[in-house]
Amino acid sequence: MLADFQKRGLVLAALLECPVEPGTNPNEYRAVLERHLPQAIARIRRSLKPKRVLVLSPELQPFLPQLTEPVLGCLVFSTPIFTSYAGENASDTQELAAFHAALPAHAAQGT
Repeated sequence: MLADFQKRGLVLAALLECPVEPGTNPNEYRAVLERHLPQAIARIRRSLKPKRVLVLSPELQPFLPQLTEPVLGCLVFSTPIFTSYAGENASDTQELAAFHAALPAHAAQGT
């Protein structure tokens, strides 16, 4: 999957550099995301310097007001299509197909 991203000129980046332990309380998980958001925004702006950002994770939906074009310095799209982690269930194929479908839709918007 990563090779497919790279062939399209995309970079897949996680907000957290280290995974959260499985079974972590959802409130604790959200607090960890919130605590690391400023560093992630700085990394996006300074290191990655994207032309556009596509927010995939449903866990990031509450943070969309903080992930805006003025903050990130590029266009931001939200497509909460990934509802599970790879390998967790049979919907992975459908989610990947939805991601592929989202790419041309965003490109058609002139971005």
